[in-house]
Amino acid sequence: MSSSPDSPSTSTDPLNNRRSCQWPSPFLIPTFSYDVELPLKKGNEKYNTKKIPLDVTRDMENDILDKIAQAVFSITSYPAKHQICNEFERITTVSLKSQFLGALDMYAPKLL
Repeated sequence: MSSSPDSPSTSTDPLNNRRSCQWPSPFLIPTFSYDVELPLKKGNEKYNTKKIPLDVTRDMENDILDKIAQAVFSITSYPAKHQICNEFERITTVSLKSQFLGALDMYAPKLL
C-alpha cells in the first residue's frame, strides 16, 4: 500500500518525531526574552551580593513558563511525571557542598 502526498507519514510527521525523541539529560533551559533575561541577571547579582531575592512579575513568570513549555513540547508532547519532577528538582536545588566550600574559603584566612 502506497501513501498519497495527502496522507500523513510516520517518518515525516513532526508530531510523531517529537514523541519519539529521547529526553535530554540535563534538560536545557531555553533563553528567555530580553525583558526577562535582564531582570533575572540583575536579580542573580543582587542575590549573590545582598541575599535579596528577586520578585518575579506575572509577565516574567508567564514568559518563563511559556518558553519552557515550548522547549518541552519540542521534545515530547506528553512528558512523563518523573521527567518534569527531576528537572524541577535539578533547577531548584541548591548545591550545599559548593555553598559550604565558598563560605569556608571566606573564613579560611581568619582560621589560619
